[in-house]
Amino acid sequence: MKKTSLSFFIHPSVIGLFLTFFMACNGSSSSGKCKYGAPKAIFSDSIPHVKKHFFQLKEGTGVEMIAFDNKLLLEIEQSGCQDIHQQFSFIMFGKFPTNTDDILWKELAIRHFRDLSKLDPQLRDFSGWADAIESVKTTLKLSEPIDIQGNIQIRIDKILSSDKATLVVQFFKK
Repeated sequence: MKKTSLSFFIHPSVIGLFLTFFMACNGSSSSGKCKYGAPKAIFSDSIPHVKKHFFQLKEGTGVEMIAFDNKLLLEIEQSGCQDIHQQFSFIMFGKFPTNTDDILWKELAIRHFRDLSKLDPQLRDFSGWADAIESVKTTLKLSEPIDIQGNIQIRIDKILSSDKATLVVQFFKK
């Protein structure tokens, strides 16, 4: 029963996200064999609070780097031809305790996606990723993929150093 209510809760927001972001990769491919085409940038310099923006497409993988005016850095990697994979790496400067509970990282992921959704109307679907993470946060374990909707999985990891932390959130089809 929990799985049914979870699917009902996630369904509207996650389907919208896949149509917006994963299908945003839809484009013409030179071979015609790639289901989604080449990845495209999600952000631009014209979005409020984006200080610097860079996007590069190389061999079917799109890498996007965004520097925000609050010093948060975000790197987005999109890849996959038949099955899409997106990785969001939030780079946060400062000291982070190494012995924190995993809930801190789940809450940071939720907060970052909610904050992204408020930057521009075109990004409002990021709130769906926040909803999806929030719906599984009690069962989600860092570094372990978990189903969030049908064949869509999420995985959250953390990378700590002495002066920064990187929160890595991956969305992919299994």
